Amino acid sequence: ELNATNTRTILVLNKVDMMDTDQIKEMRSDYPDAIFVSAEQSIGLDELEVKIEQMIESEYVDHTLQIPMSKYKAVAFIHENANVDKEVYEGSDVELTFSMAEKDFEQLSHLLNTIGTNGEVI
Repeated sequence: ELNATNTRTILVLNKVDMMDTDQIKEMRSDYPDAIFVSAEQSIGLDELEVKIEQMIESEYVDHTLQIPMSKYKAVAFIHENANVDKEVYEGSDVELTFSMAEKDFEQLSHLLNTIGTNGEVI
């Protein structure tokens, strides 16, 4: 058991290529939010991909942080867990503009608070 909370789902109905027009209309009426696909015929896969991307991006929040390069572990964490839009080096700091899931930002905040000036986690 995962004990997952706040789970989101996408209803995907496969084998749409095996249905006639009336069946598809009825299913669309019964399940208006469903994505209708045929994996075999590659029907509806682009729509499914867009829906997945929208779902993932809806959890992301934009941030801009100026971080001392001595905290390189935090910079690496951002690159591994965020979509970095802009990176500007200013002296011994780097300013990053990025979007990141809130749960990852909480982890980043903790990391920033526990990294000493020599770059080691304290």
